[in-house]
Amino acid sequence: MKVGVIVPWLGRGTLELSRQIEVLGFDSVWTGEHIVGHVPEPEALTAFAGFAAVTDRITVGTSILVMPLRHPVPTAKAVTTVDGFAQGRVVLGVGAGGDFAREFEACQVPLRERGARLDEGMDALRLLWSGKDASFSGRHFKFQEVRLDVEAHQSGGPPLWVGGRSDKAIERAATRGDGFIPYMYDGTRYRRARDTILDHRNQGGRAGDPFTFALCVHGFVAPTVEKAEVVASRVLGERYGMQSGPFVRRYGLLGTIDHRVATLEEFSTAGVEHVVLDHADDRVEVFGEFLQVFAERLDPLHKLQASG
Repeated sequence: MKVGVIVPWLGRGTLELSRQIEVLGFDSVWTGEHIVGHVPEPEALTAFAGFAAVTDRITVGTSILVMPLRHPVPTAKAVTTVDGFAQGRVVLGVGAGGDFAREFEACQVPLRERGARLDEGMDALRLLWSGKDASFSGRHFKFQEVRLDVEAHQSGGPPLWVGGRSDKAIERAATRGDGFIPYMYDGTRYRRARDTILDHRNQGGRAGDPFTFALCVHGFVAPTVEKAEVVASRVLGERYGMQSGPFVRRYGLLGTIDHRVATLEEFSTAGVEHVVLDHADDRVEVFGEFLQVFAERLDPLHKLQASG
């Protein structure tokens, strides 16, 4: 199992933490994104360009980019630029969004169009990363004979991992994606989603194409599960503007580091190959301590093989 970390917004400290994540032996560093949310979050493409500049080995990615808010042509150009900086270490996690209606209103994008815009955006990115003149005529995006003058370091462009929790997100990952990175899943639900994706890909003739099964997991390290739940519920409630206690209890990584490692072992059994940790406390001193403690357990996690 590979292990990555979402880095919170701390100004220059965000880049310093991403460098520390590489030094400690993690496999990837990620940024989330909301253009308009409840807590500070960086603009995703700018943030992971910074990650690419200060790291040398690990994967840099978005978890996730709210693609319906963006036009695919400048997005494709920006991502290929970062892929060049990173020398092919980029993964673009994309999703439909919708948790924050205000950001769709602010960007003048109808919320009801987010799924169709994401599908068109993903298809358009593929064409723009082909290295050839690209033309696209969809309901929301249209362009003719566009060839990017900066090509992606990775042939065909960076992998597209699909985020989300819905049945549509699962279908989208299977038919359009190179990976699946949901959140708030337990092991049972993840196994069902994985089986569905494999069935879709077998039926669609994509069984032999590369695909990564990933998972974004929220959590908090504390002396007891109960204390971890209190803090994680408060922090995530502020982030999402909702009562998050039930979700934290069911889907979070809570308690001591031993509890968290045991839960990750269960996710590996469910088929997770790459886990992305979203630590539910953005204070820099707490976050740094979490990294140090978790880094000590990376070796056994790296040895885990996803089942199935």
